[in-house]
Amino acid sequence: MRKKRLSPLSLMSQTFGHRAFVVFFLASVVPLGLLALAGREFVMPQTSEGAGFQAAILFTALLVLVSFFALRHATREATAEMAARNERLRSLVAATHSLTSSGFVDTIAKETLASSVALCSASAGLLLFEPDPRQATSAPKCIGEGAERILERHRAALMALAERVRRDPKGALIDEEDLAAADLAGAVEGFGNLGSLLAAPLLAPGRTAGVVVCVRRSQDDRFGQADLDLLLSLARQAGITIDNAYLIESEKNFFTHVTQLLVGALDRFANHQPGHSRRVAHYAVAVGREMGLDSARCERLFFAALLHDIGMLRLSDGGVMSQERYREHARFGYEMIEPITLWSDLAPMVLHHQERFDGQGYPEGLAGEEIPIEARIIGLVEAFDTMTSRHSYRVPRPAAEVLREIGELAGKQFDPAAAAALTALVERGEVEVGEA
Repeated sequence: MRKKRLSPLSLMSQTFGHRAFVVFFLASVVPLGLLALAGREFVMPQTSEGAGFQAAILFTALLVLVSFFALRHATREATAEMAARNERLRSLVAATHSLTSSGFVDTIAKETLASSVALCSASAGLLLFEPDPRQATSAPKCIGEGAERILERHRAALMALAERVRRDPKGALIDEEDLAAADLAGAVEGFGNLGSLLAAPLLAPGRTAGVVVCVRRSQDDRFGQADLDLLLSLARQAGITIDNAYLIESEKNFFTHVTQLLVGALDRFANHQPGHSRRVAHYAVAVGREMGLDSARCERLFFAALLHDIGMLRLSDGGVMSQERYREHARFGYEMIEPITLWSDLAPMVLHHQERFDGQGYPEGLAGEEIPIEARIIGLVEAFDTMTSRHSYRVPRPAAEVLREIGELAGKQFDPAAAAALTALVERGEVEVGEA
């Protein structure tokens, strides 16, 4: 049986306890033993009160023993509390790293909410955005048990709480007993059935990006100041990260709009399936994340998926296209985007999205790992959308039936890992068929 490896926190706690025992032993047990030895050798032979001296020594030894157990109990409590605090700090560092490694505002928001709930051991969490012209939607986000119901039933009180927290960077810690004094419009009626709430602002330079709220429904396990301090630290980092993501997105605006214009032209003028490229991009990013691609690679995958059929613009003549002519679109797409610096790293993904895992695809007959993983993903989700889309030239097929066929073709036409990832996403309801 493999021996369990102790964590650094456990080792630190054991070291602290051992040191406390050594100090106690040297300061109490050793002097007491020396005193008893000296008494037996020099005092007891010279006096008739030997029994009283022995009783005093025994009584002192009993006090030392009681003190030892009291010290051990106190040491264990102190080390346990220290370990718990260090663990929460470690979780905060991990959550902060996760936020800073996310490139999309939507992803950062989801990470913020999930990390807040986990860090504060909350039963539910809500993220209330400050309206921002750079943001496509400012709809609140929810996570955890009953979060959507809380938002629906207590929206007015939550908005009042958010407005107060936006003006107060210290955040808010509210228990049921404090609701009457919280100075919140409708707070007593709004939150009377909730146990405890935390709220912290997502502070960005010169503004507040939003407010994160954590809820504990249990009346016996309420939030404390330590919970609020952790949430404030996480929320400050989230606010800065969201603001940085907006800046990066604004710098890519031209790039994004040109891509969307080309995709729109493809839909309108190349006899293309309306919305096909956008659906493929949506599916591809979901599969990429499921397979562990980082946010930067998922972003490039998104744009490559949008542009994967861009070569069709050079093929469309309004008539019926032969299979041989259709096969030229991957290379034409590569030739169109490879000279453009912003898109040059997407070109191989476009070129190879029609390769097969068994090497029977085109244009170069690459196989297995020779095919870029992004191209393998695009080829898979393009086939999935073609077979399930309402706008396909084929009759749409049920997703379950298509997934069975994809499973049978895994290792032949499709990458087995990508096929498994897509199947898992659809079965969990995280990919909606036909969603553009």
